[in-house]
Amino acid sequence: MRKVANAPVSFGVFELSDAPPPLTADEMVDALAGAGYAGIDLGPIGYLGTGDELVSRLTRAGLPLAGGWADLRYSDAEQFEAGIPALDATLDVFAQAVAGGATSTELPPRPTLGCSGSPARFARPGGNAPGLAEDEWAGYASRV
Repeated sequence: MRKVANAPVSFGVFELSDAPPPLTADEMVDALAGAGYAGIDLGPIGYLGTGDELVSRLTRAGLPLAGGWADLRYSDAEQFEAGIPALDATLDVFAQAVAGGATSTELPPRPTLGCSGSPARFARPGGNAPGLAEDEWAGYASRV
């Protein structure tokens, strides 16, 4: 049987947005549970809560934590290192959810390691940006 989760990003709630969330955390969880989803992505750390608050919110709705996104800018060594604490924080929240029973026993939460891009990409949202220069590929590959 396949299980499908949804994420706050589907509603415009994500780490790179400064916009206020269109739904409260409880509204988000209730909407996804009511629509029949079998899990939820973490969204920005703290949006759904952490620790006991997160566990309580998810178990009330019967919606296990499926995963979460961490921004690791693979093409820039300094920015990549700057993203490691956020990855660690995401994994800590996963551990809290597991310890509190707010996860599926057969499908524990998994991180999505995403690369939000570069200044060139930010300047062209939704469009294309130049790829890596030939001499940048080795560093990128070493961080993947």
